[in-house]
Amino acid sequence: MTLPLSPIIIISLILVLAIIFKIWRRHHNNKIIAESTDLHRGTASEREIIPKLRKFGIKAQDIYHDLYFRRRNGTYVQVDMVVPTEVGIIVFELKDYKGWIFGDGNHNKWTKALNYGRVKNLFYNPVMQNEGHIFHMRELCPQLRNVPIYSVIVFSGDCRFRKMRNIPQDVHIIYDSKLKRTLKSIFKNPTVSYQNKAEIVRFLEQAKANGADSKIVAEHIEYVRSRHGHKRGSHNLFKWIILSPFRMLRIV
Repeated sequence: MTLPLSPIIIISLILVLAIIFKIWRRHHNNKIIAESTDLHRGTASEREIIPKLRKFGIKAQDIYHDLYFRRRNGTYVQVDMVVPTEVGIIVFELKDYKGWIFGDGNHNKWTKALNYGRVKNLFYNPVMQNEGHIFHMRELCPQLRNVPIYSVIVFSGDCRFRKMRNIPQDVHIIYDSKLKRTLKSIFKNPTVSYQNKAEIVRFLEQAKANGADSKIVAEHIEYVRSRHGHKRGSHNLFKWIILSPFRMLRIV
């Protein structure tokens, strides 16, 4: 006679299966991520976008993560992610925040509020931030000047938009859970005829290679520190030196 399984055994089996599935999923996602970028590059929230892009149908070689574009004055612009597509170039700015997000497209600073608004912190307007990225990309690569570029700002983490005002119509500010819907909307646009896509690819490949150069990264961290002070720059420098020789951080 077969005895029924006790509730404790059933619950234990469910937990074990859940853990096994979580380990398998992480391993599977890491394999997908590794096809496009180094597993120690950028932040976890940046890397976790990659499997979602792949699931949508974007090829691994078309995902450029953690790019450093060299300005004409010798300094660098860091961009989280760029994806060339049949309808144009998508430039991603990725944020991982907790709390309520208050933003105005015309204001230099946005606010993230924690503890039901009792704790407030300011951060640079990501709309302006990504506009700057796109401006420099167009300036540095002539082939991009006549190509549509879409600005997509993705928020992950336990955050909620509270008040968003004066956001340009051509800028997408979304939760990471809305990425697929946003991509579908972008891909409804007309197909683009690139005059010289090979030049754009070389431009992106060079920026990707720059991000793998520890000297360039260190110089960029120092540049950011000198412009924005201790809170923004030296803290990132500390993380870069102490936490990982492989650069386990994202430099804004």
